[in-house]
Amino acid sequence: MSSPFALKVYQDQLKSDIEKAITSFADGSALELDLSIDEADTPGVGALSTAPETLNDAVRQLVAAFNDTDVAKGGPVRARHVTAFDSDGDGKATVSIRYSYADEG
Repeated sequence: MSSPFALKVYQDQLKSDIEKAITSFADGSALELDLSIDEADTPGVGALSTAPETLNDAVRQLVAAFNDTDVAKGGPVRARHVTAFDSDGDGKATVSIRYSYADEG
């Protein structure tokens, strides 16, 4: 079992990595990313998502790497849904990650 502190560090790093990915894809256009990862949700891209598929793929890879860490598996916790908004296309997005935890049933 991993410590809550270690999990928080990994969660913060995932959020930071997703923010960096969005910054690297910024092209001056507003962006909405709505990506369901977990099998419990219907995996895929939300209807209002405007993120390019290459960014979706980059975020999927980051989430898969997080879900594969010992700290996530040892929890167990999984990142299951990512939303992000960059309203003015400057590459600075608000990122939200929804997690599922083993004790949620």
